[in-house]
Amino acid sequence: MAHNIPAGFISLADTRDVPLHSLLNVIGVVVDVMPPAPTRKGQYMITFKLMDLKLADAIGGREGFTIRFFDRNEEDLPRVKNVGDVVQLRQIKIMPINGQRLGLSNFQTRTIVVPSASIPTPAFSIGYQDKNRIEGIGKPQALQDFGLREQAYMIALRHSAGMLSIIEERLARMSNPLVGPASAPVPTGPVSMQRPAPTGPASMSSRFMPTGPASMASQLPAQQNKQKYVEESGSAVQPSVKRPRLTRSFGPKFKLVENLQPRTFADLCGEVVKMYPAQWGCDFYITDYTSNDQMRYYPKPDEETDQERDGDTFGYTGPPKREWPGPYGWLVLKVNLKYPHADYASKYVKQGDYVLLSNVKGNISRDGSSRLEGDLWAEYDNPEKLKILKLTDPSIPEIRALRQRKEEYWASSGAQPPQGEGDATESKAKKKEAAKKLKKQERRAAQAARRADEAAALEKKSLNRHVRCTHEDIPITKVVDILDLQNTNHINSAPDGRDYILPFINVKYRAKVRVVDYEPKDLEDFAIRPELEHDSDDPDSMDWMNASPSYEWYFSLLLEDASVPQSVPAEERHRLWVQVHHQSAQFLLNRLADPEDLQHNSALLRELREKLFLLWGNLEENGGEELSNLPFECVILEYGIPMEEDDALREATSNGWKRMYAMEGASIL
Repeated sequence: MAHNIPAGFISLADTRDVPLHSLLNVIGVVVDVMPPAPTRKGQYMITFKLMDLKLADAIGGREGFTIRFFDRNEEDLPRVKNVGDVVQLRQIKIMPINGQRLGLSNFQTRTIVVPSASIPTPAFSIGYQDKNRIEGIGKPQALQDFGLREQAYMIALRHSAGMLSIIEERLARMSNPLVGPASAPVPTGPVSMQRPAPTGPASMSSRFMPTGPASMASQLPAQQNKQKYVEESGSAVQPSVKRPRLTRSFGPKFKLVENLQPRTFADLCGEVVKMYPAQWGCDFYITDYTSNDQMRYYPKPDEETDQERDGDTFGYTGPPKREWPGPYGWLVLKVNLKYPHADYASKYVKQGDYVLLSNVKGNISRDGSSRLEGDLWAEYDNPEKLKILKLTDPSIPEIRALRQRKEEYWASSGAQPPQGEGDATESKAKKKEAAKKLKKQERRAAQAARRADEAAALEKKSLNRHVRCTHEDIPITKVVDILDLQNTNHINSAPDGRDYILPFINVKYRAKVRVVDYEPKDLEDFAIRPELEHDSDDPDSMDWMNASPSYEWYFSLLLEDASVPQSVPAEERHRLWVQVHHQSAQFLLNRLADPEDLQHNSALLRELREKLFLLWGNLEENGGEELSNLPFECVILEYGIPMEEDDALREATSNGWKRMYAMEGASIL
């Protein structure tokens, strides 16, 4: 039977991504329940956890989604009794409680509870059609909303193989709290796990952390609960020796670092080795003590050469060169964190912590070293979603396996592992010494910041002071990287795993360039009359009479990367042609009159020539030889246009699109 969620309802896993205070409709199977209890305000409260298949497969979802109901009368609370009951909730409100997302009842909430014993197996569901429904407990107005689609989904969900295994696991945990993932043998790869307790801010917990208190059912009289459940539900959920117990870990995308490959996505669990602030993010170094020879090799102290530098390339923001603390070899993966993951790491993660990184993309480093690195950037459709989780539960099987590999590594290397920044056993003397070092680093960082500011100011002086550029939040990109001649940034993967090259991507760059050529060669042709949107050339026609006589700016510029020294031969400098369309030209020429026929308006032509002289210096007079123009910053837009049918290059490409560039965002003062 299909497990399609009925219209108007959402999966429990999707409750993590909706805005807070939203009113939602959900259906789930009870996997934990606490008996009703009085509150300090004279009300009664019941708390239970729901599960569906999508939530069970989500990171941090194995504990279920917590629902909390309040009412003045205990008998008006939902009749949730046992693990395995199915609950339908309409208009439940998503609220943050102690940094976790919960579903809270309100005056609009309508509830239907279907006891586990009332839910037939899919083979007998045909007997519950038309007006003959399975037994549900709820108020009359709630039961009116109980349709055949909701009933069919409940039956399919309750008796799915995955849900039967989860219920069986919970019953085993209730009958013996010591049975569970923590008692399993230490694995060497992905195995089943008990999810860690929440850490970090509410925005983090709302997406990754378990919701609600840990194992509420374990607080109940275990044997009594199990017997009561079995008596009410019959033998449908008796533990079966024939069906193997379902084991789960961080999910099917979890990989060890040794199995990470370029252009693949994986969930990684590792120990934080180092963290460095970087432009627009953070350089994050982790290890799970598995080796991958595609990554950077870190030599032991007796092997290290002067070519190894700890920190940034020029030493502006990094500390003085010091020995790499280990581990050594091909054991450490650099992950490039961007917002919001970098912000979370800088606030809540320290050296020595264990983290789970979700959906990391394996990539080849962009510095030309061809090393394997990881990228963890914001999601396009949900830029605030966090994909980094600090793990604090040492009983997680992957953490125990990682720590075992760590102990084996340091024992075999004969060295001592580096001490984490948050080690509770650190002596006061070491803390004092660390504080002194921190102050020194802060002073060095302040000096480096001043030097960087001075360097930036000096660089600004070398720019054309007559030109200003918008979008200062976009980092500067070299022209050679914009051209992407090897199509590194244009490779995409199809759902079937096949890689193909995109003809273009809609993206904006910011570059530091100078103008070395232009088209058309006569400035009189920089303004054109747009083509009329009709087929008639008859000046007596109505279209001709109503057509606008205005002109538009349209010209092209050849831009050269200003970071390339002038001593390099012209043919080896990186250049690209950009189109300057009318709106961008209006912004560039700034306060110049609207375009007209420049062949008959010498005054406007003279003003245009003077404006462009501020942009490109003596280019018009010298034709590109011994130019006097200074570089400027501008925004370069990449886009695509369909090729003409008679284009000679059309046959050489299968996509029929041509990659183009346009300039915008620059204005001549």
